[in-house]
Amino acid sequence: MEIALYSKIQDPVKAIVQIGEFFAKSTMFGCERVEQGQVLAMECLATGKPPSVIARTYHIMDGKLSKKALAALAEFRGIGGKHKWVKDGTDGKEAVIELTFEGNVVTSKFTIEEAQKQGLIRPKSNWEKTPANMLRARAISNGVAMLAPEIYAGDSADEDGPTTTEAKPLLRETPTVTASPANESHIDVAATVVTQPEAKPEPKTEASAAEVKKYTAADIAIDPGTQRLTVNAMAALESVIGDNNQGAAIAWLKAKGWIQTAMSELSVDRAKRIMNKPEVFVGYITKAV
Repeated sequence: MEIALYSKIQDPVKAIVQIGEFFAKSTMFGCERVEQGQVLAMECLATGKPPSVIARTYHIMDGKLSKKALAALAEFRGIGGKHKWVKDGTDGKEAVIELTFEGNVVTSKFTIEEAQKQGLIRPKSNWEKTPANMLRARAISNGVAMLAPEIYAGDSADEDGPTTTEAKPLLRETPTVTASPANESHIDVAATVVTQPEAKPEPKTEASAAEVKKYTAADIAIDPGTQRLTVNAMAALESVIGDNNQGAAIAWLKAKGWIQTAMSELSVDRAKRIMNKPEVFVGYITKAV
């Protein structure tokens, strides 16, 4: 297990530097500079996931780690969002998607004319090879960012408008049919500096992701502004439920009447019950699927 391997690392900063150099030298994950490799390595260690999993969520664009449109849509669905394609872009002219989340409905579209005006269509680019995929990616990212900005929160937003360069897949040997829209949020690799943590983490035994991150029921709290679970509380719940069980968890909670649309609507008491006995909760929701 990758999590078990990461937990045995005594000096995470040294590991990030060394692994980052390996990624850059091998170029197998699309890293062309050591700084890019270090950010990818840091993401792997921070999330407890292998590079192949990170590659399914991000790709490198303009030297930055950029979230893929399909990954953003999957995360959007995982928190209770719904989507319906009005036009899927197969005509090569326009993609239109209707997104619904927490009572709000947004219709997001992107046209080939907009791509032309922004200078995105270049010889041998993905805009020429797979225009439908590119149109859908742009429509997804624009709409998801409007309804659920937390999916992109923490990234460095491209406020100057879309870039004209092509996205580079992190896994070179596996070509993708859906490219990330150029105006998605980015993490600036070149500006990222790896610093020594204040205290060296103690060696951890093989454990679940929740145990590695040390989330407990004490992390569950309500945001006074939104009257919903805090971002930290949601991270705690997601860590014990598991990435693959998010959809099943939301469906089960809706069926029980504990939430209307999103897991953040859970009461503190019920959220703590899940945190205290996550294996019981996961057992319920997986049996219901």
